[in-house]
Amino acid sequence: MNIQKFTPHLLKEFIESQEYKTMPVIPVSYHRAVSWLNNPNLEPEDVIMYLAIENNLMIGYRCILPDKIGAVKFGWLSGNWVNPARRREGIATRLFEEAMKDWDNKLMYTNYAYPSHAVYNKTGYFKLYNELSGIRAYLRFDMADLLSPKNRFFARMKPLLKLLDIILNFFNDLRLKFHRGRFKLPFAGMQLASEIDKQIEHFIFSGITGWSSFREPRNLNWIIRFPWVIEQQMINNYNQKYHFSSIARQYENLNIKLFDQNERLILYMMLVIIDKKMTIPYTFFDKKHAGKAADMILSFMYDKQINYVTLFNPELVSEFRRRKFPFLLKRKMTRKYFATKDLINLMLPPNDVFIQDGDGDVVFT
Repeated sequence: MNIQKFTPHLLKEFIESQEYKTMPVIPVSYHRAVSWLNNPNLEPEDVIMYLAIENNLMIGYRCILPDKIGAVKFGWLSGNWVNPARRREGIATRLFEEAMKDWDNKLMYTNYAYPSHAVYNKTGYFKLYNELSGIRAYLRFDMADLLSPKNRFFARMKPLLKLLDIILNFFNDLRLKFHRGRFKLPFAGMQLASEIDKQIEHFIFSGITGWSSFREPRNLNWIIRFPWVIEQQMINNYNQKYHFSSIARQYENLNIKLFDQNERLILYMMLVIIDKKMTIPYTFFDKKHAGKAADMILSFMYDKQINYVTLFNPELVSEFRRRKFPFLLKRKMTRKYFATKDLINLMLPPNDVFIQDGDGDVVFT
């Protein structure tokens, strides 16, 4: 088995090659690779992709997303796949060991699949760095998504569950229609922004609650301009070639500014919608405006017919937990962040690092 390593220059050549275009399984989608190449934290010598090759065939891959916290450079473990016929042969471990060497034992991961977590945990290199408590609030029925991952029976029943969701949401939307006036767009004082402009940047750096220790404003513009998921109404066999998020029937990245009566900016929020599911990767506001932030999120949920929103911002989580109406269901969520022991020794204590919902690669998917 041979391990091929890709720096930015080699990755750029690879995604334009005939080899890439004819691979039955690809290690990265084209638009995700373009996003990687525009990462403000990327440096020419960074190894960002590893392929395990045997008999001229790819049997596994491992990807790394470069990032910084303060002056400390590190990589997020972001995407790992091994051919199902070759699993339990140590291929994932070999790819991981190569990444550890190249990244000087400075790696983090979150939002992981449990088989990947088992591989990392077995190495003994990682410790739990932080754990966020969140909430998932359902405005509409989504049993196909909620139940199908639980076991094979529900997975086989997914088409029927989707049909049931359609029927139940017809009646649920009638319920919501009566209260639509309470949460109506355009929200008073709201403006949509196409990018992180000077006004938002100044607001973020003004010391307002919500500053992310991982991402600077220039990182947010990179996220806006170079998504990993693109909107496409016809879902083709591309998803069979690439095993991670790539295409959605609905994708929106909305950047929202909210002003008070004196036309002072009091809130910035990045709101991402993928197939009727909403997240708030980055938001900046003083805690006294948490109620307005929650109302604005609900307004977009009504307007876009969102099934559920997932939140980890502590002020928003508290606000949504105390509200009973108009939700069908609320679930407690947990997100854990693991880092290598060497990296933790270089980082601030967890209580001194504010982690936003989108930190890591979570913002993209």
